[in-house]
Amino acid sequence: MILPGLSDSRLGPSRSVTAPTQKKTLVPQRTSQIDPVHLQSSLSTIPVRYDTKPPTMSTSKVKAGQLWGKSKEDLSKQLEELKTELSQLRVQKIAAGGSSKTQRIHDVRKSIARVLTVINANQRAQLRLFYKNKKYTPLDLRPRLTRALRRRLTKHEATLKTEKQRKKEIHFPQRKYAVKVCPRAASPLGPNIPQSCGIFSLSQQSH
Repeated sequence: MILPGLSDSRLGPSRSVTAPTQKKTLVPQRTSQIDPVHLQSSLSTIPVRYDTKPPTMSTSKVKAGQLWGKSKEDLSKQLEELKTELSQLRVQKIAAGGSSKTQRIHDVRKSIARVLTVINANQRAQLRLFYKNKKYTPLDLRPRLTRALRRRLTKHEATLKTEKQRKKEIHFPQRKYAVKVCPRAASPLGPNIPQSCGIFSLSQQSH
């Protein structure tokens, strides 16, 4: 830093460097005050909620056996309460900075899953009753089985035959033959083995 009035050899003999002066910042002063009457009138127009008290959190777990007898409206209401409680617990966990709410969050999440399971099961039961005598059933309501069993032919489709196959079975049926035994003649194969007198078709004999 070069003091005022001294010259710098790098800038030339005729030029001098002076220290920069600090600028004064002007702070606006508050001249007007708030009118209390105007403030009171403006605050009176703001709606005030009196139900700001948070809902009480349940401490017991939800059991599935207690949910099957409830209606759909009651289950939906209970589901919304559990979701609200879960959001509040997560906020409290972040604010506290610890893991004190971890176990309770786990219980609430499992309770929500139980309620959703009961709602889904009731809906599927109603849909099965609706599609009971219908021609077609939704894919998610059909039995799962396996991939091969789902693609197999039905009983009616498996018994269908072409015209050519049907005529072939009519004109060329399966022949059944019988062997006639002659017990009196001596068999060349042995004394205990009877000799056959011939082979004839039962179907030809019937004709």
